Amino acid sequence: MISVKSQKQNIKISLEAFCAFLPWAILTFSAPLAFYSGLLMLFFLSFWYPSRFARITLAVCIVVGGAIGFGDSQFTGDMANYHRTYTQIYNGNFDAIFDYGKGVEIIMPLFWALLAFVSGFLDHTTFGILHSLCAGILFYIWLEKYAIKDLDTRYAALCVFLSLLMFNYWMPQWLLRQTFSSIFVLYALSANTRLKTLTFVLLATLCHVTGIIFFTLWWLLKKYPKFGAWCIGILCISFLVGSFFPSLYVYASFLPESFASKLVFYQHNLVGSMNDSFVTSIYLYILAIIICTWYYKESIDRRWLYIMIWYGILCLCANLIWSHFFVRVGLLYYYILLGFFTFISMQKNTLLLYLWGLVLFVNHMRSVYIAGIANLGNIQYYFYTHGLGGEWFYFLFN
Repeated sequence: MISVKSQKQNIKISLEAFCAFLPWAILTFSAPLAFYSGLLMLFFLSFWYPSRFARITLAVCIVVGGAIGFGDSQFTGDMANYHRTYTQIYNGNFDAIFDYGKGVEIIMPLFWALLAFVSGFLDHTTFGILHSLCAGILFYIWLEKYAIKDLDTRYAALCVFLSLLMFNYWMPQWLLRQTFSSIFVLYALSANTRLKTLTFVLLATLCHVTGIIFFTLWWLLKKYPKFGAWCIGILCISFLVGSFFPSLYVYASFLPESFASKLVFYQHNLVGSMNDSFVTSIYLYILAIIICTWYYKESIDRRWLYIMIWYGILCLCANLIWSHFFVRVGLLYYYILLGFFTFISMQKNTLLLYLWGLVLFVNHMRSVYIAGIANLGNIQYYFYTHGLGGEWFYFLFN
């Protein structure tokens, strides 16, 4: 006879298998629905300590669903510019590899050269989705290798749920080079040898030269938190009084040309106002992380403690200047690591973690669908153009 323990184990395996593969079946018809159902299954399974196999199976489906659902979007000028460079490389103009950062930022053009050789010509949509997918997979590999390796399976599932929910799958198309640079900065901060750290810093810099700046700030907050906090304080004051860019211009002639050119771009485009930058969710989400991190500081991983507090404050100050400047400054914190930082800050209180995770999940759907449908003249995601059925089943009706 089969023991009661074996029966329970069989039921658990069957439940996990059903939950893990259901979103993959849904993905055949609807990427956005597969994204949300995969997240919901992972959230549900976290109550029963899911296996690593179930977690990875669901996580990959979530990333694929997010990349297709949110990567299949309206093409902005930046996206068109990247695709134009890719087209030039495909047509044999290899000088285009040196188009960015005065020839320094060559990683992504080299990647496009490889794509042109392996897969042939990619249209705008496939090109954009592929970058969302690659960025999402790179981020998830970092989660598995560095972020959750010491967590039990319940908290690992919750961490992946929050991290992949709040990861922005549209950014790898718009701020393409900086998104990949930021992900390599993550790897550099987590690497356990100096050689690996330097290698990832180099990769980050060759994606986007600002990678070295963001790595330095985060590394200081990690290794020398008091000095890092002083640096953040000075930056916050200079942001708010408007002296940041004028101060940099004094030393512009000493900066590498790749940095100086970006300085001109940001200063020229810094035309927003404090009112233009007020987005409730930004302040709510970041303040929740800062407050919970401070309250539970004794149990917070010291690798992230001061980054979560001080760099969060820097992001809020940057957003007071101009929302686009905040996107540049807060890309790694808000658009990549927001869910992970939410998990770290609230991990000590399981009830709070589950309740806030549910709030974030519902609000994510609300902001994408309800707010989007109510404002069809300013939509961000391409699948809205397929009508009511296409919002969920645009594969079927396209």
